[in-house]
Amino acid sequence: SWIVLLDKSGKVILNANSGFGKLSSQLSEFFKSGGLPECGREALKQSDIVITEAKDSICAECPVLNLHSNKKTLTVRLEYGSNIYGLISVTLSMVLVKGTQEESLFGEVAGDIAFALYNIEMEKERKKLEELESSILHSVPFAIVGLHERQITFANESVKDVFGWEAEELIGKNTRILYRSDEEYKEIAEHFYPVLEKQQYHYEEFPFRHKDGKDIICMVRASRIGEKLKEREIVATYIDITE
Repeated sequence: SWIVLLDKSGKVILNANSGFGKLSSQLSEFFKSGGLPECGREALKQSDIVITEAKDSICAECPVLNLHSNKKTLTVRLEYGSNIYGLISVTLSMVLVKGTQEESLFGEVAGDIAFALYNIEMEKERKKLEELESSILHSVPFAIVGLHERQITFANESVKDVFGWEAEELIGKNTRILYRSDEEYKEIAEHFYPVLEKQQYHYEEFPFRHKDGKDIICMVRASRIGEKLKEREIVATYIDITE
């Protein structure tokens, strides 16, 4: 059996094989040099399993042809959705007829491998996206805070420049910590949340209290998360405009 993984251009990026004995390294080098057996090339053109025998003309140039006499080979592409991740091939010593249980089982195994590869790809993309979001959050020169029912769920590093607090000090805290009084804490909620019930964002100037006790004025822009305001989930930015 052998398996190869391909990049989006069809180039072999990883290969492994088993059961080829001394020819194992030869087959591996064949893949590394960009080669693909004809059964593999045929499999890339279709979703169906390609079944070949050593006597078939497409097997004439196979690097492990001598090991396939009196055997049949099943080859199929590894695909999930519209993505093709590679190929898998097994050689069977038993007589195989299209539609048998062995063929069906091989198709299921290939499907499971493709699904696993898809999940790996999605996890990599998710991590890349998280890294990108993190880079953006930490590079902007103004404070960004995520809120859920007025509790701080995340904050970027720039909150220290604006409010004097480390991001870690604010996460989990109520936003009351940023205001000068209970009255102003209630007032800004009355300004923002009714508007955010009707539209995506709202902004205005408002006074705040720095960690060191000084008063500052910020331009606040808040945007609700999603099409509707649920559980007061918003993202707010704060720019210090104190003169």
